[in-house]
Amino acid sequence: IYTSGSTGRPKGVQISHSALAVHLDWVLSEYIADADCTGAPLFSTVSSDVVVPVLYGPLLAGLPVHMLPQNLDLADLGRELALGAPYAFVKLTPGHLDMLGHQLADADVNGLAHVVVTGGDALLGPTAERWDTLLGPGRLINEYGPTEITVGNSTHPVAGPQREVVPIGRPIPATTMYVLDASLCPVPPGVVGEVCVGGAGVARGYAGRPEATAEKFLPDPFGAPGARIYRTGDLGRVLPDGSVEFAGRVDRQLKIRGYRVEPAEVEAALTAHPSVTEARVLAVDGRLASYYVPAGAEPASAELRDWLSRTLPEYMVPGTFQALERIPLTPAGKLDAAALPAPGPAADAAGTAPRTPLEQQVAAVWAEILPVADVGVHDSFFDLGGDSIRAVALVGALRTAGHDVSVRDVFAHHCVAGLCDFLAARPALAGGGDQSVAPFSLISDEDRARLPEGATDAYPLSQNQIGMLVEMLADEQNSYHNVTSFRIKDPEPFSLDAWREAARIAVARHEILRTSLHLAGYTVPMQVVHGEAVMPVDMEVLGPLPEEELRAALAAYAARDRAELFDLGTPTLMRVFAHVTDDGGYWLSITECHPILEGWGHHTLIMELLDLYARLRDGREPAPFERPAVRFADFIAAELASIDSADDRAYWQGVTSGYAPMRVPAGWGDPTLPIGSRYLVRRTPWAHLEDGLRRLARAADASLKSVMVAAYTKVMSQLTDEPAFHTGLVCDARPEAAGADTVYGMYLNTLPFPVDRGARTWRELVSRTFAREVELWPHRRYPLPLIQRDVPGRQRLVNVYFNYQDFRQVDTDLVGMAGTDDSPTEFPLTVSSRVGHIWVTADPRFVDERNADRIASMFAAVLESMAADPEADARTVRLPAGERRQLAAWTEKVRTPLTLDVPLTVAGFARETPDAPALTDDSGTLSYRELDARAGRLAHRLADAGVGPETVVAVCMDRSADLVVSVLAVLRAGAAWLPLDPSLPVDRLDYMLSDSGARLLLTGRGAPAALTAGRVMRFEEPTDPDSGPVPVGLPADPAHLAYVIYTSGSTGRPKGVQVHRRGMGNHLLAKAEDLALTAADSTVQNASQGFDVSVWQMLAGLVTGGRTRVVDQTAVLDPKALFALVDDESVTVLEVVPSLLRAALDLWDLGTPTPALGALRRLVVTGEELPPDLCARWFARYPGIPLVNAYGPTECSDDITHAILTAEDAPADRVPIGKVVRNTELYVLD
Repeated sequence: IYTSGSTGRPKGVQISHSALAVHLDWVLSEYIADADCTGAPLFSTVSSDVVVPVLYGPLLAGLPVHMLPQNLDLADLGRELALGAPYAFVKLTPGHLDMLGHQLADADVNGLAHVVVTGGDALLGPTAERWDTLLGPGRLINEYGPTEITVGNSTHPVAGPQREVVPIGRPIPATTMYVLDASLCPVPPGVVGEVCVGGAGVARGYAGRPEATAEKFLPDPFGAPGARIYRTGDLGRVLPDGSVEFAGRVDRQLKIRGYRVEPAEVEAALTAHPSVTEARVLAVDGRLASYYVPAGAEPASAELRDWLSRTLPEYMVPGTFQALERIPLTPAGKLDAAALPAPGPAADAAGTAPRTPLEQQVAAVWAEILPVADVGVHDSFFDLGGDSIRAVALVGALRTAGHDVSVRDVFAHHCVAGLCDFLAARPALAGGGDQSVAPFSLISDEDRARLPEGATDAYPLSQNQIGMLVEMLADEQNSYHNVTSFRIKDPEPFSLDAWREAARIAVARHEILRTSLHLAGYTVPMQVVHGEAVMPVDMEVLGPLPEEELRAALAAYAARDRAELFDLGTPTLMRVFAHVTDDGGYWLSITECHPILEGWGHHTLIMELLDLYARLRDGREPAPFERPAVRFADFIAAELASIDSADDRAYWQGVTSGYAPMRVPAGWGDPTLPIGSRYLVRRTPWAHLEDGLRRLARAADASLKSVMVAAYTKVMSQLTDEPAFHTGLVCDARPEAAGADTVYGMYLNTLPFPVDRGARTWRELVSRTFAREVELWPHRRYPLPLIQRDVPGRQRLVNVYFNYQDFRQVDTDLVGMAGTDDSPTEFPLTVSSRVGHIWVTADPRFVDERNADRIASMFAAVLESMAADPEADARTVRLPAGERRQLAAWTEKVRTPLTLDVPLTVAGFARETPDAPALTDDSGTLSYRELDARAGRLAHRLADAGVGPETVVAVCMDRSADLVVSVLAVLRAGAAWLPLDPSLPVDRLDYMLSDSGARLLLTGRGAPAALTAGRVMRFEEPTDPDSGPVPVGLPADPAHLAYVIYTSGSTGRPKGVQVHRRGMGNHLLAKAEDLALTAADSTVQNASQGFDVSVWQMLAGLVTGGRTRVVDQTAVLDPKALFALVDDESVTVLEVVPSLLRAALDLWDLGTPTPALGALRRLVVTGEELPPDLCARWFARYPGIPLVNAYGPTECSDDITHAILTAEDAPADRVPIGKVVRNTELYVLD
């Protein structure tokens, strides 16, 4: 089947029988098998692959194919389809769906087919939702696949609300689908890449077109040997659920004002307007033109423009809106662009065209600087692509025209109308603009006399240049000696001669490329401009290499070149090297001494060199070059003036005195690593969020840069607990003069940017950030070393900095910006925004891999929230998605329903193992039958006394079997118990009785005689101890109260903690699980009944069929006696506090016989921090008995974490409290 080619020459796609069989098998199983209908209609051109499933699918199933007339007018398609319905399936394009939506009644749509399959173009959400509503869930299927994958490769059943563009889904059986970058590497979820498809459906290739076949059909990098993929040319992104979303065509992407625009995104936004049913968007003469079908009355263009402006950046809003009766389609159901009428007159940009001579003049300057086709008086400078460097160019042009204006003024009045109102109220600039400093005027006569022959100018080094040079020469790390490599896409043969000539011309044009740098030899650190210099250019032919070997070769070159510093006294301080490959281009490596050039100049110079090279190679003349009057010396003069400015110095003294410096968190790196260890680089993509981030910028009346700076300060605020802090921000300090944006040099200054917390929303945070940027702009040239000098102490003032880089001057169709960068600095952590990514670069001595990943992920979380909603809470900590998942996994051990009812469980053991020992104290042992019977009889007495659910029964008696029987009886009666330790002062016991509202006081041996508040019941055994068992009642409600335990309060008044049965039961099961309790176990109840640990000690053994040994007060306080009892009675689980364990170990160290503890399986330690030395001492004596470090407050039903420690993993430092127990959550919060 022949498809249209981008060159105009169609290509014949060769499909095998096996590939055809794979697709038809899918059609039979998914579109026809369950259909109780008749065949399918064929109405598309037979030269399209749409015919394949429609023709062969029904025939293979013994169903008819309904052949619609060859000359059918599409206006009659709905009527013809309705006549033959219902079908097993109908296959058509989204364009057909839009058209049929007008032609068919709702009932006809519903009865059209068992399933409706659409493909061949992007399916927009509103169209899909309407058809889904009429057909029913799952009956509309969005199918995706080029002809080269045999009709279809993936499907997405439509059900419920949809995204603006409906996903294309997941691959069908026997096929694959990837979203890859230009290097055929998978892109992260959410990032746009090229959709590549593979598997059994891949075509053989193009008939008679081996070169086209080799270009598009490639080896599958993830498949079996011999497997191939097809590069579709479609853009897509992987969604969180694993499905793929169509994001347009590589060859349909438009460039408007330097921005990439995907028409499908604009079409989706326009179709979302209630008065628009379908829409198409094209580029005409550099502007977007839209065509749409109105739902009823035709909306005004201004209304549509306003609608789109709410969700799209200004550059994505079409200039024209033209209503059509219908969108013209080709016979294959796709847009027939040739049939569209010419666009109408342009809609007013931002509402109003320039109205006065001043507005026309200023708008013309904007259009030239930005550059854009036209500028409305209410267009935002930032929406049109403006930033600080373009503002410098704008101000320079306006000053040349005689206007007294600064960059700060542009920031404050960033639309033409507002800026013109400001300019109209100011006097004209005297002299007509800025004057450049004269050569040699910034140095002394003494220094001029020392200059070498041929010097054309000299001036002091900037403070930033001096600092960079000092760091470069300080150690073997070679900081600021940069090597960057870019992939250059150029199919023409490489010419070394042309490249060398291009470099010669560039050096002649730009002073900084003929400049040498001198830290010594003059009265001040000096830079000298020479009349001539040579930029070395060389090459190496690598030939075709696998990607991994190519990257290795580039890295090896960078390592060698970084080791070779420049002779700073001999310009030019830059060299170029080309690695030529056989894949339609070469890799260009630029090595530079960073003090001569910053990022904007670096990238602008690359484009200048590439343009010169292409012209020279092709035999054309270089483009005319007009050297601006302003020079790098003017920046040096401006810095010297700032150094003398008392206002600038006072401003930065106020910042450093009022804000604490941001520090990299301690313990985040490996200080044992040597200086010069390879820096860690992490990338966080944000290009897919750009529309949302620009919406936020508009909402805050700020620039995209301010959004990025705000995101940076938010992430940094999560790494420090300082309420007000400052962190580094790289500022461009070039002169505000005409042509300054084209003069190369090192204009950067890193400044301490002050940050205050408290912004409630992202919009407020961005507004505050922008206001702070505007505030510090006049002071941006005051050098960081001088700010540092005024701060007491010798600690570095800035440890972390952010650099916003917008290199839109780079043609990314020519230069691959995802290159390599080997450019270390002396800063522990740097963050930059460039090429649609946040780049985090970390010195591993201060920030290791795990924490570099954390920071990068924090940026992802912050940017996603910012893009989603400008009014979202900016105060919330935005943890990385990975850490949120980690916390969720850490805090969620097992989610199981609670099935434990303590009295019912004990009663069950009384039936199943009635004679098994249940409860032992010094007076003897109770079997499960005896325990259940005694608890049952007491429960009846309690019930007769009016005790029931949600009532509290105080239990006051010595620790004994009677205490456990009483607790079990209270639970069996449905009530809650309040444990009262008889050893406590009577006043405290009386307070707890009164405060808890106890219905009854159950007393026994040891209860104080003076304790008589409320109703009292004495624990007594009946005179007939052999009376039969009392039936247990119905299961208790898990939400009912189980017990009330009083904890000491900070005010001196104890607080009664109310624990429900669900919490108690969950903790008993947690102890049973983590301690592996069974009927063979014997646990000890040795804690005071007033402490929460007594609950599990009394009951956990009983709910697992084991034995509970109640220990009296004497043994509890005597470690020797306690461990002797454990040894003598074969106790398997014991719980103690660390202080008692230490006392026992001290006794054994002093010679007291060490018990064998042969039956002990676990020693639980709780109540205090467990020191590591106790672990070591315990394991030295009992290496086979694990320790369980338990942690948890009474308010959480006792322990919520268990750390099971063995001799092999005993910690040498802090002992962890472990992982959460079942059905609990734990967080560490600020």
